[in-house]
Amino acid sequence: MKSIVADNFSKIIKEKCLKQCTVAQKAGYSKQQLTDMLKGRKRIKETDILRLASALDVDVSVLLKTEADSKQSDEASDKQREKERPDVRAFVKLLKIEDGYAVCDVRFKIVKPDEEQEVTDR
Repeated sequence: MKSIVADNFSKIIKEKCLKQCTVAQKAGYSKQQLTDMLKGRKRIKETDILRLASALDVDVSVLLKTEADSKQSDEASDKQREKERPDVRAFVKLLKIEDGYAVCDVRFKIVKPDEEQEVTDR
């Protein structure tokens, strides 16, 4: 049976475009030993998790993260980004119509969570 660690390990290898044999060697395993761990034929122990995290250059918590943890983390990140996203408002004032074209004064107001800035274009 595959473990969460094995699933996360495989995802990280793909994301970082690494080869399994290179990571195995860096962690001090043969390619077959690592394959056995990832396929569930060999139990992954705490010491193995530490060695794998070090070889991948990630924190141990990344290998232990469940799908539910990832969703909660993603939701928290989305909420934080939403708070940081500036609000942009445009104000258009028609000044005159000249040769069939509208001449307008356009003002943009960019409201950030902690500051205000006004930009004018004509």
